[in-house]
Amino acid sequence: MCVECHYGSDNKLFTLEGEPIIAPNITFDPSGIGHYALQDFVTSMRTGKKPDGAQMKYPMMPHSMLTDTELNSMYEYLRSVPKMNSKKEL
Repeated sequence: MCVECHYGSDNKLFTLEGEPIIAPNITFDPSGIGHYALQDFVTSMRTGKKPDGAQMKYPMMPHSMLTDTELNSMYEYLRSVPKMNSKKEL
């Protein structure tokens, strides 16, 4: 699997209406989620809002049913993925 193709954004996706969009960067580079503390990540994943209160952009969505263990595991896994710089935001 190409890490850069899946986590560093620039993937071409489509909205529910079929409009093209670019996937956000979910690596721990400062252009992605590099400034997210664990609690920021957990809160964002559960609420769909960034640490500054802004709504995350599609295709990111709330995952309120995930457990603390699942979210902690996701956070640690994403920390292990090579950082990729991107100008796209969540």
